[in-house]
Amino acid sequence: MAYQQFDDVAATSIGYYVYALRDPRDQVVFYVGKGQGNRWFDHIHESHMSPDSGSLKLRRIREIEEDGHEVDAFIVRSGIATEKQAFDVEGAVVHAFRLLEKSGHSAGIDLTNIAEVHQPEKGLVHVKVAQTLFNAPACPDITVPCGLFRIPKLWFPEMDSNQLREATLGWWPESKVKKARSSARFAFAVSRGIIRGVYAIEPSMWRARVEGDRDWEKDIGVTPRWGFPDCRPAPEMDQFLNTSVRHLFKRGDQNSVKFLNC
Repeated sequence: MAYQQFDDVAATSIGYYVYALRDPRDQVVFYVGKGQGNRWFDHIHESHMSPDSGSLKLRRIREIEEDGHEVDAFIVRSGIATEKQAFDVEGAVVHAFRLLEKSGHSAGIDLTNIAEVHQPEKGLVHVKVAQTLFNAPACPDITVPCGLFRIPKLWFPEMDSNQLREATLGWWPESKVKKARSSARFAFAVSRGIIRGVYAIEPSMWRARVEGDRDWEKDIGVTPRWGFPDCRPAPEMDQFLNTSVRHLFKRGDQNSVKFLNC
């Protein structure tokens, strides 16, 4: 395929830009990215150099060319002053596509980069949740026996329920949970001081991390961490979602787990 790449003058003059790759066979946009120079062409070059790659993006490029077509490449916005601004424009385009998908208007969209990854916390979010990003209300009084778990993977608006649950269920230092795991009945997923998920737990759910669990290799030669893989969502506790528990932690408190009423 003889793609028309930017010459040296154009590659320099265009500045940072955001681009989209489209499949000419069905007119579907399958990738959005940002870069300079001939960044848009790097993916096509990579598909040629890595014919066995399982990447959805590279696989689609190869299929397009095997059918005798060139990938359509579009510049969405050019002349962007800085890389940071280019990241912001790229994220906005990706999230706009995601909103169309969520609204049932996904014709012409099939992104292989499903989510914007550079600053997802600034991405697609309902205004009710956006309020909590900047000034979440204090949580109601917590009277149930529970644990507040500061999840290691920061929550972001597009985090799905499985990702959030996986980040909450484990894995925690045994010394932090040993005394209270027999009495706690709920687990609150806390990110940046805000409750983003609540799960019901029972004493029988707790177990040590074993081979096959997330990051199990880190326990080799040391005391294994503990978690509660069989936890379930607790919709009866939804009044606590998206509320702040910052006031329950002392300033400078770095503990990953805090138990209440246990």
